[in-house]
Amino acid sequence: MSIYNIKSAVWGTVGGGDNGSTNCTTELTNYLNKRNSNTFDVNSHALGTDPAYGKQKYFSVLYEVDGLAGIFTAVSKDGEQVVLEVGK
Repeated sequence: MSIYNIKSAVWGTVGGGDNGSTNCTTELTNYLNKRNSNTFDVNSHALGTDPAYGKQKYFSVLYEVDGLAGIFTAVSKDGEQVVLEVGK
């Protein structure tokens, strides 16, 4: 069983809506460890406050899983699943 140690996780909008960002470190850590999975849904229920509902989002995650550190970035829309690619 992998334990996800999320050092820092932030999401925000690519354009439109609130162009700020939201820290989702705790929410993402809890979500991944509860499901024991490396996928998460792009929605406000999983990651806390949505910076701009219905808009394209960016994600930036600094993580460690089973002693392997990495940086993950992605762009996605509401309702899409994102795979946290470990070791790539």
